[in-house]
Amino acid sequence: PGTGWAYYWNSFFVHENWDRFFHSEHQGNNTWYYYLEILIGGTLPWIPLTLAAIWQSARTSFKDLREHKGLSLILCWLIPSYIFMNIAQTKIPSYVFFLLVPLALLAGHTLERWLKEGLTRREFWFVSVFTLVEGVILIWYTPVFHPRSMPFLAQLIALGLPLTFASICAFRKNAFGWVAFSTSFSLVLIFIAFFWIEDRLDGTVGSRDICKIAAEVRKPNETLITCSFLGRATNYYLKEKPAAIFVSSPKTLEGKAKENFRPFYPFYSYHALRQIKLETELLNFVQEKGTVLCIGERRDFDMLNTSKVSSVKGHCELLGATGEKPGRAVFRIHSQQFKSDKP
Repeated sequence: PGTGWAYYWNSFFVHENWDRFFHSEHQGNNTWYYYLEILIGGTLPWIPLTLAAIWQSARTSFKDLREHKGLSLILCWLIPSYIFMNIAQTKIPSYVFFLLVPLALLAGHTLERWLKEGLTRREFWFVSVFTLVEGVILIWYTPVFHPRSMPFLAQLIALGLPLTFASICAFRKNAFGWVAFSTSFSLVLIFIAFFWIEDRLDGTVGSRDICKIAAEVRKPNETLITCSFLGRATNYYLKEKPAAIFVSSPKTLEGKAKENFRPFYPFYSYHALRQIKLETELLNFVQEKGTVLCIGERRDFDMLNTSKVSSVKGHCELLGATGEKPGRAVFRIHSQQFKSDKP
């Protein structure tokens, strides 16, 4: 790859800004409502408040602007920024996180009115029912209709109870109680994520544990490769740059216009690591090295070992895995078809 100012200009200004504005890297996200879902869903458990604040702003904005001068700044921050980000073709959740700040300020304006004056008739029914539905989804709907969530039943109940109690307060027209229990939901969520299921969560979305396994099963001087997503994590935890990353060739990705995929260059800025096409080059690379140790997601092992387009189909030996989907996996790729000695 290139280096210096020319590379920086091409990677950052041309690719990261110009290309991403006019071309969609993740075409499944490129819808008019994508950021709306992110902003509203990201305010859980304050979704009823957020929707009420948006409705109030749309209905009484001109009157409120005369009475509350600070709203001008909030709306001028929120609306043009949202329109600009929505016009851009590449849409990624983190791009729009900054708009949660003006949205929260807008919601705070509505919340202040609720605490001083109470809820209107429409707001009363909307907040009460919507909050109850949130609690029911967590306590009953998710465990019943999504059996894979059953291992987390206790956590779902712990999250659903504050929302259920908040809905009771809303039905009793106790705005302060609704706020207090909604706030407790956020505290419970933090406790669950960082203390209750920390190990399971880290194994599912983190790479520390899988890198420990890789260090234990790796042969002396064995070549290390990863998927494009875990290259930096591998370098961080193992203190060693992988020799290469495997990627799909453009031809394999044809016809997937509406699916999310890991783009190949030039959609990503050129990766400092060598890129090996899994359809043609990967087998030759493994035969050159003898064996290769690979760190990736669970689906990477399945794809490389079973996909018709993979040049190392049937060559992969699973050595360890962590977490639920997407999870992580470490596996050895052999130069010949691998047959396990285990019955």
